[in-house]
Amino acid sequence: MLKLSSKIELYNGNSDTLKYTFTFVNEIEIVSTWDSLTDTCKVTIPRNINFKDKQLKEVFKKGDKVKIYLGYDENYVLRFNGFILKIDLTLPIVLHLEDFSYLLKK
Repeated sequence: MLKLSSKIELYNGNSDTLKYTFTFVNEIEIVSTWDSLTDTCKVTIPRNINFKDKQLKEVFKKGDKVKIYLGYDENYVLRFNGFILKIDLTLPIVLHLEDFSYLLKK
């Protein structure tokens, strides 16, 4: 039986400096349509998250680059590549992401 797996890489700003990698999410919703110029993604992270004595405001920042890999049995495929647009710090945490059109809108 195949096991669904995910990997999310969080980079520091627009650079390629890897800040965090985590493999646990509650929900990922990717919206990619031909009639919209912007692909969006919504990531819901569990309540019991802990980032080594750092507050969530320090970990997730608007404008940080995010890569989302999805697959089965840890055979990952890049499904979304973009930036953090908005952060809902209520529990559970919800990250709203946009693709590279975020840079054009900024």
